[in-house]
Amino acid sequence: MVQDISLPKCSAIYFAIAENNQIFYIGSTVNLNSRWSNHNLFQEFKKLGNVCIAWLQCDDISLLPLLENQSISAYKPLLNTRRAKGDGSGCIYWRTVTKNGKDYHEAYYQYEFWTKGDRLTKSTKYIPKRKVTQIQRLEQEKALVREILGVLGVKL
Repeated sequence: MVQDISLPKCSAIYFAIAENNQIFYIGSTVNLNSRWSNHNLFQEFKKLGNVCIAWLQCDDISLLPLLENQSISAYKPLLNTRRAKGDGSGCIYWRTVTKNGKDYHEAYYQYEFWTKGDRLTKSTKYIPKRKVTQIQRLEQEKALVREILGVLGVKL
């Protein structure tokens, strides 16, 4: 496990890499040394055994979100379970609907889009049974919310 003492105090995109050279997490920070030692996933990193860190120093901190998002999209690391900022948020939820005395379990996709702290859209779309497996796969892969909505026929 890489110790924080050896890392520079620079702004960077960083890559946590397992022994098999698989990138399993990508993040960005304005202080690599501090971020690595205080990372909320630090215990997860330890469980993976020998982990190394690679980084790309970026002096222009305004570029960090863009570089992080592009890197996550390109490498799809296992522990980056959130969508990139600006890609919207969404989740599948189930509810029971009773029709003619019979209960039916129906899937819905709840989603919202935000920009600069303002919610632009919040809505829900029914997921037809024939598309549930596909939507579950896309959600697990953290596909773009717009892509999922496209499969559901929602035009934004």
